[in-house]
Amino acid sequence: MGMLIKQNLVIEDPWITIDVVDRPVSNYPWFSLLPLLALSSNDQQPLPQTWLGAWFEPQVNLDVFSSQILSLPVLCIHVSDFHDGRAFSLAILLKRQIEYRGELRIAGNFLIDQMAILRDCGVDSFSLPDGSDVEHALFILNNTPRSNSTTTTLNKSGSL
Repeated sequence: MGMLIKQNLVIEDPWITIDVVDRPVSNYPWFSLLPLLALSSNDQQPLPQTWLGAWFEPQVNLDVFSSQILSLPVLCIHVSDFHDGRAFSLAILLKRQIEYRGELRIAGNFLIDQMAILRDCGVDSFSLPDGSDVEHALFILNNTPRSNSTTTTLNKSGSL
């Protein structure tokens, strides 16, 4: 299991990221993060298990965020390139405009130094890459002043 920072605590991440869905969604164990497209194209309404989550890339089309997807307990933005600023915009859209109330997580290739800004954009937890300096990550989160830009809004295309 990887390490997760959630509510300023470092814990073992109980969620398993599934890269390829090769069986019915109902056959995955609880605490499985499945690709968003596999869940959004799922024929079973509602989803058969309440402890499934979804992961997706920052360039995801916002039209796939149905009420069923927004009812999942965890949505995870998977960052492939830390230079890609769309993760910040997407977090703001999900939390402030679409009003996702579950846990918004970031995973993949992000920088620890980006964590405080991501938190201010609405990210609730951080799945740390292997070899991350956990103490430095907590220092960044605990010692970076919070942003006052909680009223920032973006249009559906992700622009200010």
